Amino acid sequence: MYAAAIDTALANHGLVRKVALWQPSFFALPHVVERTDLIGTVPKRVGVHAAENLAIEIYEVPLPLPQLEFALYWHERSRDDLGHRWLRDRIAALMRVQSD
Repeated sequence: MYAAAIDTALANHGLVRKVALWQPSFFALPHVVERTDLIGTVPKRVGVHAAENLAIEIYEVPLPLPQLEFALYWHERSRDDLGHRWLRDRIAALMRVQSD
């Protein structure tokens, strides 16, 4: 869980965060931030994209955080399905581009 990695990075600097809201999606968080006095940590691309359409400010996190890790899982019966394979390949290609 990425939240645990953030907590660990903060603890390494003697800091503890106070969590007021847990949001299961990075994409929903900018909308919450826009309407409240809360702050949030999201991948840079999500924040930059959100700031194009929302009244929010973006700041770099002032300490090193671990890279996000992504994984795709599917049932074995879908392994050879052409549509499923196409979708998996597209998602994998997008993730490679974003990590560069």
